[in-house]
Amino acid sequence: MLRKKKEESVKLNLIEYLLILVLAYSIAPIISRVVSDVLTTYFYMLIVVVLVALVFLSKGNKSVNDCILLLFPFVCWRGMTFFLPRESLILWAYGVLLDMVPLLAGYYLVNHATDKKIAFFAKYIFAVLAITVATTLIGAIIYPDAARYLATVADPNEALAVKYSWRNIGGYEFVYTLALLHPLIILAHKQGKIKRWTSLVMSILIIVLAVNSGYTIAFLLSIISCFLYLFKKNMRSKEMLILLVAVILFVILFYTVIARILIFLADLIGNDAISLRLRALAGGVEGIENSEDNRILYYEMSLNTFYKYPLFGSFVHGGHGSGGHAFTLDFLAQFGLCGLIILV
Repeated sequence: MLRKKKEESVKLNLIEYLLILVLAYSIAPIISRVVSDVLTTYFYMLIVVVLVALVFLSKGNKSVNDCILLLFPFVCWRGMTFFLPRESLILWAYGVLLDMVPLLAGYYLVNHATDKKIAFFAKYIFAVLAITVATTLIGAIIYPDAARYLATVADPNEALAVKYSWRNIGGYEFVYTLALLHPLIILAHKQGKIKRWTSLVMSILIIVLAVNSGYTIAFLLSIISCFLYLFKKNMRSKEMLILLVAVILFVILFYTVIARILIFLADLIGNDAISLRLRALAGGVEGIENSEDNRILYYEMSLNTFYKYPLFGSFVHGGHGSGGHAFTLDFLAQFGLCGLIILV
């Protein structure tokens, strides 16, 4: 029995141990706080640099060539951001490395890790996510404004930010990561990877977390994702395109019905931030313009900058003029059509 258990144990190398730390740092705020306070942020920067270098060199010339090809479009995009206004060149370079980590982690696991190790990392990520979901949900109930505060705080070392981090409360990035993972969870159930009850519990938790965190789009994305439960297991590209066109037509032709649904949800949900935004969405463009959080002004700012510099964007003129509330529109404003081609 002991010999069997020993054979089944997963032996990790240095890259994989570093991945364990980096994944926990990315998912759980309390881990990032511990690392920052105990090891310092600069030490974590060194860990990221070492991890990127090791993955690049994991299989000699082959891995170097593979990583260069994989990262080439990404490097082109990040290269353009070099010309945007910034406070520190070192922090910009560190941000580039941090953005590389998910790509390189995926490359390493797919190409160099055994199935047993991939299963280990899947369970590890699931466990860290589950713990952070639980602590974030508890934190959002005790401190209703915590998640939205973490999205807007300028200094992560402010007293409240530190307090929420030690309580492992996830902010904007964590909530929206869950909203984007939600369709994958449902598809995993459709493919028989996880049981129905597991996916249903996870769906409920994600929706409840989005509501209590006060993020309207995350809530709507999570609700819309639930419709995947109604679709068949394997959909062809043509069928998905037809479905997408049908949904767009439905939204255009039956907007009054959708507006009533949004009002119903606004009355049903107990979160004031989401209720206000749902009522604004139900009022169409006029409703959004009259809301306290008028995003159309920000969208128009980005579009006006794009109209002024359509080919190369505003980065050749200092990088200003984006609204800051829509990634695609902001990207068009900053880098124009040429930048959009590189992004795609």
